[in-house]
Amino acid sequence: QATLKGLYPGMTFVLGFVACSGAKTRDLLNDGYTGPSAVPASMLGYSKIAQDAQLTQLDDFRTLEGGRLDAIYMSIGGNDAGFGDIVSDCISPFGPSNCGTTWNSTLTSRLLNLQTGYDNVATRINALFGSSIPVLISDYPNPLDNGAGAPCQGDDYNAHAEVGFGAWDDALKNNVTPSEATFAYGISDRLNTAVFNAVRLHDNWREISSHTDAFFGHGICTAA
Repeated sequence: QATLKGLYPGMTFVLGFVACSGAKTRDLLNDGYTGPSAVPASMLGYSKIAQDAQLTQLDDFRTLEGGRLDAIYMSIGGNDAGFGDIVSDCISPFGPSNCGTTWNSTLTSRLLNLQTGYDNVATRINALFGSSIPVLISDYPNPLDNGAGAPCQGDDYNAHAEVGFGAWDDALKNNVTPSEATFAYGISDRLNTAVFNAVRLHDNWREISSHTDAFFGHGICTAA
């Protein structure tokens, strides 16, 4: 916001935030999302509250702000692909001997379905806000890069806690084979290909990738 004010002095900017952790493309369209799973004790006795569809919330925000919306920025798709589930299986000592063999076809199928999800999101955005509004969709940085353009594996990890069988140190150093590391490393590129294809199909969508360079060297097995 400060950068925008510096570029456009005298103008007022209002940023609306409707992001939901764990959301999928369907949650931009449908009411009822209650967030990712949580340990009951962490909720301190409170119940989850179902949320309105994120695009509905954005439409309400537009109404409150006088009916104008200049752009939409979103990062969506990783949960549709099940990135977290797949990587968790790859590092688990109880997971498959080769998570790539187990998950590759499922990931391919999910990414095909993701294209349909993007199309549905585009249709709803156009219906609510018009087909000329800029839709900025974010690429995914690669958290599994060792900082040298290769997959994290083996001694790249230097855990200082959670050591012992089944803990993070053991899981990351000893349970991820080179083939699993290569498979997991390629997931973000496959997600970004899906983003690119969505941008190619929808004229008002723009791919945002400048932040991925800033993330380089800050993966889970790097010192930074």
